[in-house]
Amino acid sequence: MQYAWFFFVLLLAILLIVGWALLRFKLDKPRKDKTLSLLAHTDSIAALPEYKRAEKKYRRLLRLSLILFVVTIGSITALAARPTSVSEEDEDYETRDIMICADVSGSMQGVDEEVFAYMRKVVAGLKGQRIGITLFDGAPIMFSPLTNDYLAIDETLKTMSEKLDTYQSAIWRASSSSSQIGSSAIGCINNFDKLEAENRSRALVLITDNLSGDKISLTQAAEYGMRYNVVFYNVNAYDGNVETLTSKLSAGNSSSRAEYEMYKVGNATGGNYYIVCADNDSGVCTREDDTVSKIVDDIMKQEAVRTKGAPRLVRSDAPQIVAIIALVAFSALIFVIWRVKL
Repeated sequence: MQYAWFFFVLLLAILLIVGWALLRFKLDKPRKDKTLSLLAHTDSIAALPEYKRAEKKYRRLLRLSLILFVVTIGSITALAARPTSVSEEDEDYETRDIMICADVSGSMQGVDEEVFAYMRKVVAGLKGQRIGITLFDGAPIMFSPLTNDYLAIDETLKTMSEKLDTYQSAIWRASSSSSQIGSSAIGCINNFDKLEAENRSRALVLITDNLSGDKISLTQAAEYGMRYNVVFYNVNAYDGNVETLTSKLSAGNSSSRAEYEMYKVGNATGGNYYIVCADNDSGVCTREDDTVSKIVDDIMKQEAVRTKGAPRLVRSDAPQIVAIIALVAFSALIFVIWRVKL
């Protein structure tokens, strides 16, 4: 048991006791009173057995009242010091790990700024989840590990949407080959922590046009991810007629192999495929206003896994025992004082 205000209340109690003692000493100081008269032969009265028994009883009651007074003052002081108990709790919560995996290759240039601004809206709807950011071209580079610090994630996405050239330059310098989408998707999957150790709910938000020179296909990357319960939510930045493309993909007759593969992979892993307008000035690009909420809803529908968080110390008020002691001691003190005066 700990006391939040122990030293402050203890000092106050000491000052009150010292003040009371000084005042009592001053009041009890013997004074000369000319009206007092001396009694003779009191020794014989004090020698009587009845007197001795009464004196012993009186002294026992005084000692008991002193003890009860100290206990009462001590317990009231402890109660005023706000007794608290400290316990350790393991925080158990439902969570999903979400990795934003964005293609910043040359074919995505001029598109990603708007897509990252778009992803800020998505992240705003994913409160309570851990989110990370990985960018890739020839190789994936993690810019933000999995975290629930939404302010940091939002600030990173904002900077990427406004100053993407800086990030692209860093990625391009680190990449020694052309866009490697399949390999980079696997790299993004490996950026999830504890892949082998824990069976967690994992979502990969893959932003790409799937125009790749990689030997590893997106389908192979999805097969790898499914070993670790990774669900693909594929976001395609498109500058054509969204409704026409959606109809073709649903019918399975899209002329673009890259777009159709993204569509198939999203559905095969239990996720989905989304089209984000990349060029509003084309005249044929139509924007789905509900796409943000659809991505959020689909991810949140994915079954979450209960995860143990770091243990945390919990402080709670615990006045019960001290309050009972104070009440019992004070009641007994009143009774003893009443018996002393009889």
